[in-house]
Amino acid sequence: MSKKTIYQYFSGKEEIASAVIETVMGRVSEKFDRLEEPSEDPLGQIRLAFEQVKAEVARVSPLLQEDIRKLLPQGHQRIKEIRAEKIKKI
Repeated sequence: MSKKTIYQYFSGKEEIASAVIETVMGRVSEKFDRLEEPSEDPLGQIRLAFEQVKAEVARVSPLLQEDIRKLLPQGHQRIKEIRAEKIKKI
């Protein structure tokens, strides 16, 4: 996809990064929300959730993750808030 096409949908890099953050964190939240369902094997369910979250986060390039941390403090803060919320639920 060309840059021109992308910028028809997003106003800038910050908006693109925010969309990526919200998409990935939404998927991560879904994995953790499944932990609220009753299970015969709660430890196995937690292990599976963490494996799925790890795989989801691995889909985001380390370069983008670092850029978000450095250049988008509000996006990085959002990630930390969601992470803390989900860990608290566990």
